[in-house]
Amino acid sequence: MANNHVEKGNGASNTVSLDVDTKDMKAGKYVVIVASLNGNADPSTGTLAGYTYFTLN
Repeated sequence: MANNHVEKGNGASNTVSLDVDTKDMKAGKYVVIVASLNGNADPSTGTLAGYTYFTLN
């Protein structure tokens, strides 16, 4: 998701949109994790900013 635009939200949350090609993904439940990276490409060192789930049918 590098370089995707984040829009200021209501003060409690911000929004980001990302196009995802799901044609090769199997039906099921997925988790999206957002982390803040400070110049390091390793997401395991980032600060967790949020998460959400989505389901492909």
